[in-house]
Amino acid sequence: MVIPVVIFVLAFLIYVTFMLYGKCIVLQDAYILAFRASRAQDMEDPDAFVRQQKQMQFGRKYFGNDPGKVQAWKDGDDIYVSIKINTRHNAIHWPEIIEKRLWENEVRMKAEAIDAPARIRHARRVTDLIRQAAGKGESGKE
Repeated sequence: MVIPVVIFVLAFLIYVTFMLYGKCIVLQDAYILAFRASRAQDMEDPDAFVRQQKQMQFGRKYFGNDPGKVQAWKDGDDIYVSIKINTRHNAIHWPEIIEKRLWENEVRMKAEAIDAPARIRHARRVTDLIRQAAGKGESGKE
C-alpha cells in the first residue's frame, strides 16, 4: 500500500516541477517576444511577427510542456503577447482528482513600443539645454 502512494507522490511532484518550469520559461519567452515586437520598425501586425519568431524563441526548452496558442496584439504604444502552455500529464489519468485546467498556464506580457533613437535625441537635447542654462547662469555671476 505504501509503495504505490510513494510512486504516485513522486510522479505528481515531477509533474508539478514540469509545470513550474514551463511557467518560468513561458514568462521569459512572452516578454522577449513582446520586447522584440516593440523594437521592430513599423509594427502594424505584431501577431504575424510573433508567430514568425515563435519557433526560434521556443526551441526545444519546453521539456514536459506543450507550447500552445500564441497571440500578440497592439494597444496604443503597447505590444501584448499571450502564450498558453499545457503540462503533459500522461501518467496521471484520474480526472476526478486532478482537473485538466490545473495543467494549463496562460501568460500575458506587455512591452512598450518606443522609438529609441527619438528618445535618445530628446534626452541629449534636454542635456544640452541644461548645460547651456547652467553656463549662462555662471557667466552672469562673473
